[in-house]
Amino acid sequence: MASNKVYRDSMKVTPENLTCAYYKEAKEPDLLFPVFTRELYFSAFPAPIPDKRISDGNPIDHTSMFKIMAQMGSGKIGKHFTAMRKDFTKYSVTKPMKKDPKLVVAITEMTSRAVDYIDAVRVIEPFLHDKHGSLFLCHILMHFRNQVPFQVENYYFTCEYWHDGISLCSLLKENGPMSEETARFYLSELESAIEDVHERGKIFRCLCLCMLRTDLSGHLKVCPYTTCDQNMDCGKPCDPISKNCGDQFYASPEVVFGVDVQKAADWWSFGAIMYHLLVGQPPFSGCTLGELGKAITEEDPLFPPEMSPEAVDFLRNLLHKDPRRRAGWGAQGACTVKDHPFWHNINWISVPQRYLKPPLVPSDKKPMSEMLRPVKGNKTSTK
Repeated sequence: MASNKVYRDSMKVTPENLTCAYYKEAKEPDLLFPVFTRELYFSAFPAPIPDKRISDGNPIDHTSMFKIMAQMGSGKIGKHFTAMRKDFTKYSVTKPMKKDPKLVVAITEMTSRAVDYIDAVRVIEPFLHDKHGSLFLCHILMHFRNQVPFQVENYYFTCEYWHDGISLCSLLKENGPMSEETARFYLSELESAIEDVHERGKIFRCLCLCMLRTDLSGHLKVCPYTTCDQNMDCGKPCDPISKNCGDQFYASPEVVFGVDVQKAADWWSFGAIMYHLLVGQPPFSGCTLGELGKAITEEDPLFPPEMSPEAVDFLRNLLHKDPRRRAGWGAQGACTVKDHPFWHNINWISVPQRYLKPPLVPSDKKPMSEMLRPVKGNKTSTK
């Protein structure tokens, strides 16, 4: 009888021998994409008045706390929306929109049927930084998954949004190609953001021009969302009017081939963005994705005669097909990029602290055609 009792005790269900997927304690919690709850929401947006309903811990739909306003764009990772908070904190949806990045936010929806968990983690990893991170990276406020019954489980992340900021795509559309002085300002801040991400052991993998915006002060912000519709079947460059775009124009050859992607892939995208800012179009194009991939892996970019020799040499080093011979490769990394003569008038100590004067500053009191005003004391222009 004693032996039978020992046998029955060994067959009892415990968390150690239970393999049921629906047992809550048997599955490790997802720290990057937890279930959306009121407690999670108020951890990102603290309420000035304590509410007993905050710590209930029950999963809820994120639309009960965010009011989806409009769709900004879409891409291969998902759709991007602007949203306004509708909670019981000091701001209310009945009040006018204020210049507060935490009142109006950007929400990206990544469908689990199209984007797997690893790709979703790779998207948000470069933007998960503490208060000591780069000032040119958009800060992700929340990242969660929506686990509502009878709905598909999707991944979401909420980040800062500047409705008065300007996309560099729109800037090129309004003023045409930039001068080297103006482009050097934005590229120096982009280099600082890439360097910060690489120092944390992360990579972007495929930067694009539509991810670059300016905040209200005119400084650069690298955002995980875009304001264009990235049509993967379209071979046209970015056009803010038709909103057809794609980060495949800035993909490195190793990304096109699908091989092991290293930090050098970000410096290729950096060079493609630099070429686009100076020339007004991407360095490689094609009517189809196949032709575009062939141009990236086999053809050489064409440089206009008015481009300076320093810029041409710098672009040749950045757009090298072999990542081992590309600028930014190796242990030195960003040092090989910053030592190039193209940065002859850039003080790299002032760049991370945003001490450089921006050439253009957004103004919400003027229409889009007059939305740019030069900063006093800065003679740079976009012409």
